[in-house]
Amino acid sequence: MKKKIFKLGLIVLVTFFAFSCKKTTTTTPVTNSTTNELAYQNVDAIAIDAQGVKWLGIYSNTINGFGVVKYDGTTMTTYSMASTNNGLASNHVNAVAIDAQGNKWFATPDSGVSKFDGTTWTTYKLNNSNILSNWVNAIAIDAKGNKWFGTEWGVSELSGTTWTSYTSENTDDGLADDAVIDVAIDAQGNKWFGLLLDGVSELSGSNWINYNSVNTTDSLIGDGVFKVGIDPQNNKWFTLATGGLSEFNGTTWTTYTTNIPSLASNIPHMVNCIAFDTQGNKWIGTNNGLVKFNGTTWTTYTTSNGLMSNWIESIAIDSQGNVWVGTDNGFSELNK
Repeated sequence: MKKKIFKLGLIVLVTFFAFSCKKTTTTTPVTNSTTNELAYQNVDAIAIDAQGVKWLGIYSNTINGFGVVKYDGTTMTTYSMASTNNGLASNHVNAVAIDAQGNKWFATPDSGVSKFDGTTWTTYKLNNSNILSNWVNAIAIDAKGNKWFGTEWGVSELSGTTWTSYTSENTDDGLADDAVIDVAIDAQGNKWFGLLLDGVSELSGSNWINYNSVNTTDSLIGDGVFKVGIDPQNNKWFTLATGGLSEFNGTTWTTYTTNIPSLASNIPHMVNCIAFDTQGNKWIGTNNGLVKFNGTTWTTYTTSNGLMSNWIESIAIDSQGNVWVGTDNGFSELNK
């Protein structure tokens, strides 16, 4: 039976203020928190283009909300489905990707995928394409420029103008679960799909391998996988709904649970996202703060250090090594 993914959230009515970009700096290690009309907005995704511009995917909490924010370091530009000057399909954007041509791709949980080339918007959904579902959770782009969309009904691949579908009901493939939460592509071009209920599926060429907590040949510690990350050494990292991380180096699995400081309590905590810098640090977003792991030492950053919120939704790292953190209350920058 096919499964739907529902994101629960409290819709907060706030007064809409005219925008001004304001930064406040603390004396603690976390430096710049940005506060403006992004307050009370869930920043579910962050992507950084070749010019260093940040593109934020917003899961809007306001009635007059917006789905995308472009931030060039000084000016913010918002895009919404209500604006007459753009064609964004929805104010709920939960994934952002940028292709080699500089096109921005925005996944929505209700209206398919919107593409923005800087001038023109194009939306792909059920009524005008062969995408499997209008509920799209993730986007990854491979070395050939093919787009891979993780949806509630499986995976859709867009190669030029050709669509290919992968589902658990298709006997020619081995996708373990149709509810695909995340997609990542490793250095060899293998595709890794994080699944809502059944762990991880890997597509290597035309071969499928599935990993879950029941399979005794592996040690994935939970089957609800929120995010898949590939570090510079090509190790795979899986953030889990049950709390904790599983790392896979191709042979050996390593589990991280209570040794992550923000998870070490009696309250269940989730690991929502992960990113990697060029120094080999892992940046881990939980619903109890941001954690840096250098392979030996764990360091936690919370609102006491200057973060906008302890509930971390997304992380991106720019070319200078600055860490951009999306939360459920705007975003923060950790200036390295």
